Amino acid sequence: MDYYDIILLHYDITILYYDITILQYEITMDYYDITMLYYDTTMHIMRSQWTIMDITILLYDTTACVMRSQWTITTLHTPL
Repeated sequence: MDYYDIILLHYDITILYYDITILQYEITMDYYDITMLYYDTTMHIMRSQWTIMDITILLYDTTACVMRSQWTITTLHTPL
């Protein structure tokens, strides 16, 4: 093994290390993409739950108004 072979071996090892690093980076990016997709899905589910909660609160507000109206009508029609 002469000096030239050692340089080539070093070059091969460097290239292999670079390939492994790139592969690790791609795996990390895939994991990051999957994590972001999970967060996006979770946020959409949370937004849906908030929408349901908003609709429920609106329903309660409407029900309370109707109840107040009924109390008002009942109060007006109660003999003194």
